[in-house]
Parts: sequence; structure tokens; C-alpha cells
Amino acid sequence: MTTYLIPALILGGCGILAGVLLTVAAKVFHVEVDERIEKIGEALPQANCGACGFAGCADYAAAIVQKGAATNLCRPGGADAAGKIAAILGTAAAEVVPMTAIVHCSGDCNATSQAFLFDGVQSCKAVKRFYGGNGMCKYGCIGLGDCVN
Repeated sequence: MTTYLIPALILGGCGILAGVLLTVAAKVFHVEVDERIEKIGEALPQANCGACGFAGCADYAAAIVQKGAATNLCRPGGADAAGKIAAILGTAAAEVVPMTAIVHCSGDCNATSQAFLFDGVQSCKAVKRFYGGNGMCKYGCIGLGDCVN
């Protein structure tokens, strides 16, 4: 019975020591984060699309607070997100100019010709990996139905 007690006490002591060391390290290396960054992050749609020009919603929120980035750059959030951000910062909401993509080749696979014949896996994702797609218009529909599936 005592042969199992000593290793158990040693293991328990190591666990307690590790817990104490981790607690001390957490207190010593604690980094203060501006609470406005978290609030702005919650006001954003969390699409992480990069349309604002930043790596994602968290990066955009940090840039607004720390670098003074414009509050109206979030396209998916639009005027609603810009208004929430302005309220958090206590500033006037900047105007959000709506943007619409225009595909000059009409975005239709019938409105453009094929640049090459693809003889691989018949999926839009696979075709897009080769030179951006098999159509002359790189932004139009490829026509293999991934979106339908």
C-alpha cells in the first residue's frame, strides 16, 4: 500500500507546483488590452473577409483603436457597424458609401469563351486553380455547379 502512496504524493506535489507556477506566470506576464477593441470586435459582423483592408475583424478593431483607422471600412457591416463603432468611440458616425461589384463580362459562363479545355476533376474549385479558371473572363461563372451542390 505504501509503495503507491509515495509516487502519488510526488505526482500530486508536482501538479500543485505546476499550478502555482502557471498562476504566477499569468500574473507576471499579463497584458492589458483596451476594452474598446473587444467591444468594436463584437460590433463587427465577424466575416473576416478583409474587405476593410485588414487581416480580419479583430485586426480591424485593433487598428481603429490603436492606429486611428477609419470607422466606415467594414463593407459587410455597413452603416450599422459604423454607427456602433462610432458610439463606442464617442465620435460621429462616418458615412458608408455602398459598393457594388461590376463584372464587365456579365458574370455568365455563356457570355464568355473558354480559354482552354479542362480535363480534370469537374468542379469549379479545381478549374479555378489553373490560371484562375478556364474562361476568358476570370471573374465570371465557370458553370460546373459547385454553388448548386
